[in-house]
Amino acid sequence: MGEVEALVGSAPRILDLACGTGSITARLLARFPDATSTCVALDPALLAIAEGTFAGDERVGLVTADPKDPHWPSKLPYDAYDAVLTATALHWLHREPLADLYGQVAGLVRAGGVFMNADHMIDETTPRINAAERAQRHARMDQAKREGVLDWAEWWQLAAEDPVLAEPTARR
Repeated sequence: MGEVEALVGSAPRILDLACGTGSITARLLARFPDATSTCVALDPALLAIAEGTFAGDERVGLVTADPKDPHWPSKLPYDAYDAVLTATALHWLHREPLADLYGQVAGLVRAGGVFMNADHMIDETTPRINAAERAQRHARMDQAKREGVLDWAEWWQLAAEDPVLAEPTARR
């Protein structure tokens, strides 16, 4: 978040792209109480969690949109943002849709603003780096599993059993 403050100040208008549960926005607002955030996601269960987290907080707007849809920016409340932030959300896009999305994001970042993608983006031209990253990531996941951390399948199973999240999880 220090990079955001250095580049766009302490009261930025943020687009939290593919926000999931809103963890980036939560961290942002904790550090910058005067910031505003538009959270964009498609998954109804994750958006339900974000809705619960930010209920009544006028600094946060939630938008249901698919970043692969070329018209998703039309659903946004603002034409420009000081910063577009995303993490662990875009690695699943292939080269062409990702390039299209980056072009759309470029049109949303105001002059002097910033786009930050904190994700592991695989580059087919670097197979040794990809293999090393994959081995390290799997070693961390195996260690977390040994320590009792839920994997995605277990997390989604618990979400499906939760009274508040059961219906949105079923719509995924």
